[in-house]
Amino acid sequence: RAAQVVTTTESSPSPKHQQQQPQPRRQRRKPLIFAREEEEEVSATKTSNDDRTASTTPPVSAEDLVTQALHWYQTANSTEGWYNHGNLLWTGFPDQSVDQDAPEGAPQHHQEPAEQVVILPRNPQAAMESFETAIRLGDADAMYFVGVHLLSSEGEDDTMQRQQQQQRGFQLIRQAANEKGHDGALYYLALLHLNGNEALGIAACHDDDVEHSNNNNSSLAPFITHLNAAAEAGHADAQFLRGHSYCYGHHGYAQDYDKALKDFLRAADRGHADAAVSAGALLHQGVVTTTTNTAIHNNNNNRNETKESVVIPKDQAKAFALYQHAGELGSTEGWRNVIACYLTGEGVTQSNAMAKYIAKTVFQQDLNLEEDDD
Repeated sequence: RAAQVVTTTESSPSPKHQQQQPQPRRQRRKPLIFAREEEEEVSATKTSNDDRTASTTPPVSAEDLVTQALHWYQTANSTEGWYNHGNLLWTGFPDQSVDQDAPEGAPQHHQEPAEQVVILPRNPQAAMESFETAIRLGDADAMYFVGVHLLSSEGEDDTMQRQQQQQRGFQLIRQAANEKGHDGALYYLALLHLNGNEALGIAACHDDDVEHSNNNNSSLAPFITHLNAAAEAGHADAQFLRGHSYCYGHHGYAQDYDKALKDFLRAADRGHADAAVSAGALLHQGVVTTTTNTAIHNNNNNRNETKESVVIPKDQAKAFALYQHAGELGSTEGWRNVIACYLTGEGVTQSNAMAKYIAKTVFQQDLNLEEDDD
């Protein structure tokens, strides 16, 4: 099976489908400690009696730890504290929120409340109050989260109130993007301009000719500006979309395989599975461009001369590593390409046994293959 560059219209969600409500960025924040550093200093002269007393202290319950966390997040009165306070109230504990990043129709990776002991029930209203406090303190993640929530939620029946809600959501996202350089907000704005939003008065982009894309009057100009900023800020989805645009010459980007590969590799390093597959496909096949020039020879006869230039050298070993990386990130396309490499011996030692094992393990499929030679 030939390796293929992953596209935004087939193997991965289209840009429009990526405008999903984001979850708070729990990974980016270091949890606040439950006590100040000066309170954690332990005297070097502790007696053995103290140690025995400490060893008999009953363990702290999960309920107490959650209560302490909420208390110290609030007491900190910082952007991080109020954001984490809101995050804990938004998800509850254990996490009862729905996985917003899962593709449409995919099973949700959370337990139903009936199947788990709920220590802290979700409280979205109180969470929003904490996020609003974080916003007043200048927190970009809270601006982004609340902004997307206001734009994507159903809102009130009152049309005027709904319009005000959407306008404020849009304002918060722009504030996070323009004042704070928030990568997610920049990417979200890029998609808004690409797909359009009638309620906000944003017209969808037209896929103008490449030569007009750098013109400030081009409908693609706001999309390109925000996408470039998001990609340079390190947003993996933005890097993948820009790489795809370079690869196929879409959305106002002139076709440039070298730039496409660089963006795919950057996104793959950040854990983007589709980008890893796409980078692997370019390296697996390599890219050679052909130019034809008309030359006049001594006999005054014109003759076409063809010249080939290697844009991306073939590197099947690196391609295999990228496919495997994508597979480990959950990409079925990555595993299919790993199997193909084992079958053909491209980028890895040929092994029917490994191909059969992976097919059986990942896809529950039996490959009718001959056994490997000893």
